[in-house]
Amino acid sequence: MLTKGVFQKIRTRSSKKSHKPYPSLGKIAENQVEFETENITGTMITYYTPPVFQGVGVSGFHNHFLADDLSFGGHVLLATMKDVTVSVQPIENFELHLPIDNQEFLNANLSDTSKLDKVISKSE
Repeated sequence: MLTKGVFQKIRTRSSKKSHKPYPSLGKIAENQVEFETENITGTMITYYTPPVFQGVGVSGFHNHFLADDLSFGGHVLLATMKDVTVSVQPIENFELHLPIDNQEFLNANLSDTSKLDKVISKSE
């Protein structure tokens, strides 16, 4: 779903830029910062991922915002819409491209997903 227009109030959360060696998602989530603004024009993108795909995506509805002037954005925590247009685009499939030519990816131990749901919930 694409929501474009004026947002009366919006609160977002974002993490700081990461550098090598890249921290885990859990570590990144610990350092997120919240931002809030009012009467801003921009676009909120919302998508839905079925629970069966948790880990590949974020299960449920997920919202991100970006101001038209690029001055504000992030993961949406709260939004009050003032004058917006909403359009819906059903998504019936997705493609997953893995970096199979990247040695760091190939060497990474990605087998322990036991805490993945908790880490994703905390970061989102």
